[in-house]
Amino acid sequence: MTAARRVVVLDFDGTMTNAEAEGERFFDGYVADLATLTGGAAATVRTRAEALRDAMFANPTAYAAEMGRPPEKVAPAVVDPYLRMTPIARQLYDEYEVLKDAGDRDRVGTLLYNRHYLTTVERPVFRKGAGDLLRALGQRADLDVWVVTNSGTDHVASKIDRLDALEGGVAWLRPRVRGFAGKFKIDRAWAEAPADLTLPGLPRPILRQRHHYHGILAGLCDGDFARMTVIGDIFELDLSLPEAMGARVGLVKGPYTPAYELAYLRERGPRAAIFDELDAVMDFIDLPLDAAA
Repeated sequence: MTAARRVVVLDFDGTMTNAEAEGERFFDGYVADLATLTGGAAATVRTRAEALRDAMFANPTAYAAEMGRPPEKVAPAVVDPYLRMTPIARQLYDEYEVLKDAGDRDRVGTLLYNRHYLTTVERPVFRKGAGDLLRALGQRADLDVWVVTNSGTDHVASKIDRLDALEGGVAWLRPRVRGFAGKFKIDRAWAEAPADLTLPGLPRPILRQRHHYHGILAGLCDGDFARMTVIGDIFELDLSLPEAMGARVGLVKGPYTPAYELAYLRERGPRAAIFDELDAVMDFIDLPLDAAA
């Protein structure tokens, strides 16, 4: 009987792209809309938004991305320019006493995210080595490679098209994008969920009841997580659930990756890796499964 292929799952935004570079335009547009929504002077609102962002950098564990109703703390806000905007926006709404209803804030937040994420689709910024890695993966018949992303399927496919137009050899990945993955969705009723993870240096648990995300990953590997490798840039969103299920995980660092995430992954031995750049990812994927047990 032929052994089942290994499954490789890639996050995209922040993993294959430079989220900080893309996020500059996102921040500019989002803050301009916040000035309109709050009625504040554009320069004043921007100065305040920058101050709140700086406070997040100075005390990263104090701010979490909150999603759902009731809201759950699902990721560090500091690590990603998209996640940072929700606590910044909520603080500005409080200070200007507008959009007091939590549901209205969520709906407006979704609209603003969708509106300004489009600027990254129009002008993506790829990490060094993204094209090389994706071309190499496309040549491997022994690997079953997918992109699983919170972003829209068409949006990420469009970024792949841009990279293919620039460098070639990555169009094969376009139909293998699973968007709207809901990595941030917490399902407290999921009885088989892994237990919460408590890490030194983080004053809240990492929630791993990400049932929707689990369903997508389980479908790709037929429930055999031991043959899956997941590569992402935010441990809590991308990697904490598959790591708990037995997958190997690789974290692509960003400038604001929390120290507690790095410390935890360094303790996981050969079942986890940390990458400063993408050039070492293939070596990790190619580790024999028994060497990573």
